[in-house]
Amino acid sequence: MRPRVASRLAPWLLLVLAGLVTFAAAVAWTLYTWAETRRQATTEAQRSSSRVVQSVARDQERLIESAHQLLVGLAQRSEVQTHDAGRCNLLFAGVLKRFPEYLDVVAVKPSGEIFCAGRSHEAAAGVVEPADVRRSMQTGNATLGQYAIDRTRGKATIALSAPSVDDAGVVRAVVVVGLDLTWLTRTLIETPLGGASLVVVDRNGVILTHH
Repeated sequence: MRPRVASRLAPWLLLVLAGLVTFAAAVAWTLYTWAETRRQATTEAQRSSSRVVQSVARDQERLIESAHQLLVGLAQRSEVQTHDAGRCNLLFAGVLKRFPEYLDVVAVKPSGEIFCAGRSHEAAAGVVEPADVRRSMQTGNATLGQYAIDRTRGKATIALSAPSVDDAGVVRAVVVVGLDLTWLTRTLIETPLGGASLVVVDRNGVILTHH
């Protein structure tokens, strides 16, 4: 009887073994497909992140360059060189309406006193770095400050300062513009990161903005 039972069970054992092999093959294929999809997704995320980082860097260069050109023009205005606060405030307020990527535009006397601002003078103090103002007056050149967090608005910013020099070569004032670095994240809308994250960190390890 035992040989007959064994002969009857053999086909079923073969079917079970075949089923197990098929199942194992299906699992292996699924795992391979998942791993390959994950690898491709990781590669694409790295490529997207690299494109975004390069794009943000170029946008920052353009933002600083355009701000420098703006400061050169504002520094020659009579409202700035004569310390005409009323007209200067109106001028700077108009600039901010045209350029939303600027947190503020401020004019400072050689003494360090703020006499003109596109917004309130209280908010302007968060944009002005006295050391940068002194450096611009001493060198007669534009000065790019350090990355910082604007205290009144809570936004990442970097200030650019430029001297206002009259025809006699005397520094009459220093014009400062605070750049809104969060404006740079608009690139993320145009170029999705594909699951990655973007963090802007300064040289001291302070996180300025992230997405």
